[in-house]
Amino acid sequence: YCEVRGSYGWDLPPSVDLNQQADRSSKLCGEYYEDVYLTGERNIIQCQVLIHEGYNLTIAAGTTLLMPSYANPNSTSTITIMPGAKIFAEGTPEEPITIMGMEADLDSTRETESGMWGGIKIIGNSDLDPFESSGVLKYVRVRNTGAAYMQDGESSYHDGIGFLTVGNGTIVEDVEVAFNGVDVEGESSYGVLLSGGTVNMRRLSILYNENGMSISNGYDGKIQFLYSVGGEDSVGLVVLSNTVGGERRRMEASRKTSPSIYNALFVGQQVIINSAASGQFGNILVTNLAAGTSGVVFTCTEDDSSQVPITQSGGDYTPGES
Repeated sequence: YCEVRGSYGWDLPPSVDLNQQADRSSKLCGEYYEDVYLTGERNIIQCQVLIHEGYNLTIAAGTTLLMPSYANPNSTSTITIMPGAKIFAEGTPEEPITIMGMEADLDSTRETESGMWGGIKIIGNSDLDPFESSGVLKYVRVRNTGAAYMQDGESSYHDGIGFLTVGNGTIVEDVEVAFNGVDVEGESSYGVLLSGGTVNMRRLSILYNENGMSISNGYDGKIQFLYSVGGEDSVGLVVLSNTVGGERRRMEASRKTSPSIYNALFVGQQVIINSAASGQFGNILVTNLAAGTSGVVFTCTEDDSSQVPITQSGGDYTPGES
């Protein structure tokens, strides 16, 4: 079993007695420059965990990872796979891998159990090698994510699973993200975020999140069998062009966001495609929307220099229309 190392010294909630709850379990916290292997029913991520380049985080089938809740946003439990590192989380239909809030009820269907911990972030090198692998996610369910964190002195909110410039050598199949995000006006978080990259996905369920999926910054992978259901005023899918700057993604910023999405169902959620993005979309069903709400909305600013005509049902689309 792993021992705690690299702890940042943050205090645990007084209501959580890790020694009592984590009998024969692993407790992780900090930065890891070694391979980490997790198995069993009670593995506790005590703070921010980073797996560095050249090392792997392996999670056995049937394993459960528990994330404590913290009042201090800088103490939020997260898992980050750094560029050059890998995650191997291969569950099975009989023994899925579960990553959830410690105080949550696995059988609950309450949206109030969102925002208990941060989320998972996988950072790849697809801008250098589009075929690179960041590992495997199969039969994994991630719940109760979307807690706040501080960035430049302001609060932001974690996404459930963020894929940043992840290559299509990565396998993502049979993944569920549920109960992500908190309802804060002017803020958005997503069950799944794709920022650049070429990773492909199959059989993805995004359930009762603040918003479903965000795609931006030159992502051009393939997604098949996507199911997203949400509450009132949530967005199932938003496809953007380039929203993130910085040295690392300048190469991605020069590419047009162009996903291929086939066989998708959005229940009670809009699909928004904007900012001169493109893509291929087939067999998409949007249903159970509030009266007067458009299922698919195309938005594109008149002054967008990268604007191209959008074709909808055989006709030219006029920017600004829904």
